[in-house]
Order: sequence, then C-alpha cells, then structure tokens
Amino acid sequence: MSDKQKATMLLFITNQMLNAVVRKSRPEDSNAPKQPPERPDAGRWLATVTVFEHGQKRDNPYDGSGPVFVNYSANNDGKNDCQMFDCQSLFGDTHWAYNRFKYKCSLQSILRFYASLLPCDVKTDNNHLYELIPEFEKLCILKRGEDGEIGLDVPALPFSEVTEYWNPVCEVIKSELYERLSDDLRKLWAKTKNRVPKHVDESKYFVHAGAMGAYVKAQLLAIVKKGLLPYPVVIGKTPLIYIAYRKKDT
Repeated sequence: MSDKQKATMLLFITNQMLNAVVRKSRPEDSNAPKQPPERPDAGRWLATVTVFEHGQKRDNPYDGSGPVFVNYSANNDGKNDCQMFDCQSLFGDTHWAYNRFKYKCSLQSILRFYASLLPCDVKTDNNHLYELIPEFEKLCILKRGEDGEIGLDVPALPFSEVTEYWNPVCEVIKSELYERLSDDLRKLWAKTKNRVPKHVDESKYFVHAGAMGAYVKAQLLAIVKKGLLPYPVVIGKTPLIYIAYRKKDT
C-alpha cells in the first residue's frame, strides 16, 4: 500500500477501536431499557431530532456517518466476494458525496466497481460508474497512475490477511485501549447527562443520548495534528474507506 493507504487503514482501525471502547465505557443503569419501548401492534415508537435556532446553519466539523457496511456475494451463499466499510468524516467525503453524483448508484454497485479494480473476480454492474471516475478522483478514492491507469487510493486487503492478521490485532488493541481509557471515558460520560422530562416514556433511555458523539473524531484529529502517525495525513483528502476482497483463483 502507499503511505496514504497505510495512514487511512490506521485511522480507520483506530476509529473502530475507539468507538468500541467509548460504547463499552458508557454507564449502565440496570433499570434503563436496552432498546426503545414496545408499543401496540408490535410497534416501536422512537423519534429523536435536533432543533436548531432559526437561521442557524448545521456546521459541525465532527459530523459524520458510518462506517456503512456493504458486501457482495456473487452466489448469494453467504460467502462474500468483497466488502466495504465506508465512513463519512472530516478526513474526507464518502457516501454523503455520492448523492451529489450525476447518476444514482447503490453502495453495492460502488463496491463492485471498486473491487473490479482489484485482483478478484468481481465485475461492475453499472457502467455509468466509469463516467464518474473524475468524481471519485476528486474525492481521493481513485487515483490515476503515471501510466494513466486508474487504481484505488484507499486500502484494500485480501480476506485472508484480514482474518489472519488484522482481526486478532484489533482485539488486542481494543483490550489495551479499554484498559488505558475507560476510567477517563467514564468520567466524561458522567458529565453528559441530559435533563429528560419525567413525562417522556422510558426517560432513562435518553439520559446520555447524543453524548460523546464528537469524541472519537476529535481524538483522531488530535492524533494527526500531533504527528503521532508514521504516515502523513491530509485532512479532507483521506477518506476513511476500507475494502476486503477474495483473491482471484490462480
């Protein structure tokens, strides 16, 4: 991988591990519901909104989405030929930007297009995506080589490498991060209690709702700004996308 791809992989893994540790550190109340309350006719009524003052623009640098997970199996047998984690963040636009493309494309079609550039048997199912190559270049997801050939500018690993190396390493990282950060994170959680009106059904469900949402991205940004990664990162041009694929039979 290029240095940019290596940096992206490290940022993505750190993002995932920090999110897991933050969730695990959240205070538990034995009386708080584990999910939204049930309603008549097997319904679950739950709606949350953010209310802004009139004229106020939504401009939060820590806003994000995902990572969205999508996979593809040619035989629909549960054995994936490729999969993708696509995370919208301040490090680079991803699935929020896809909605602005000239053509509407599903995430699975985009995954198949990316995978078609890898040494695997996946083929694209939407030829319009070739016309969108300049858009993917602007997003720093695709990159044209010196020979003019288009390739991925995000990390892509064979499934064998993911299962044999990355997954075990991530479990170790997660355990060590929790041991180091959980006490401080619990203190932060304790400061984030919402004042939920008593008339709200299952009010304890909402005590920490919306809290700690900026922590992980703020932490990643601090890591980058302090130069703690061994590879350079350009904010806004390092989209957090990671692809795994099944190698083509030889």
